[in-house]
Amino acid sequence: MELVVSLTTVIKEKAGSSPKEEWMKNILRVVGVIAAPENFAEEDVFFNMDHEDASKSRDENYIEFKKRFSDLWREVMKWKMTPSVHKQVVVLLSDRVMMHLNKPLQVSHFLIGSFAMGMIIYYKPITNTK
Repeated sequence: MELVVSLTTVIKEKAGSSPKEEWMKNILRVVGVIAAPENFAEEDVFFNMDHEDASKSRDENYIEFKKRFSDLWREVMKWKMTPSVHKQVVVLLSDRVMMHLNKPLQVSHFLIGSFAMGMIIYYKPITNTK
């Protein structure tokens, strides 16, 4: 969870300087790793690390993660994206991000805009991560 908070801070700091395409793609790779399904498997200790609040359950930690991850994603959505970055964001949204957002409907304008740009948005069924 600390990584998500730190990454959000880095993105906010970089926002004023118009980040370059390669930087954005690297950030998206890190976000993809954070949101990888294997990090949310029942047997995984992702939410039960020593630095997490031991008094919180795995579900409570996941709720906190979703809040912080949603903050991170809101910052990503503010970028001025090249078509290549835009495409990577659309794929990442579908594959790894949307299921971890507090309010996934907030990305609907972005997805509709993507469709209007001629990008193919594919549907991948979201499975329960808990």
